[in-house]
Amino acid sequence: MQSNDIILRKTFLATAVCMILESVAQSVGEMIDGIVIGRGLGHEAMAAFGICTPVITVCSVFGMVLAIGTSTPIRVLATVSFSSCRFARSPAFLLAKKLIGSRSR
Repeated sequence: MQSNDIILRKTFLATAVCMILESVAQSVGEMIDGIVIGRGLGHEAMAAFGICTPVITVCSVFGMVLAIGTSTPIRVLATVSFSSCRFARSPAFLLAKKLIGSRSR
């Protein structure tokens, strides 16, 4: 049981570090974009950038939630048969099945 805890902690830390680095990189990129747009294109372009930035962030979060939510069903789909899968009725599993296609074994 001890090894499962260690594996879980390592996996959690690896995922957390990746998500933090992604967030920092996105924030730095948006800051650089804001500086370049503000200095080079003017006030109106900066206003448009300010309006679009939250929309882009929401799309990014939606994509991340979709990727995280479908990772387990995709792994299950790739390793076990469809009939023995307990995730077979979940929306994430059905989406994953649609995206990668069904394989019958």
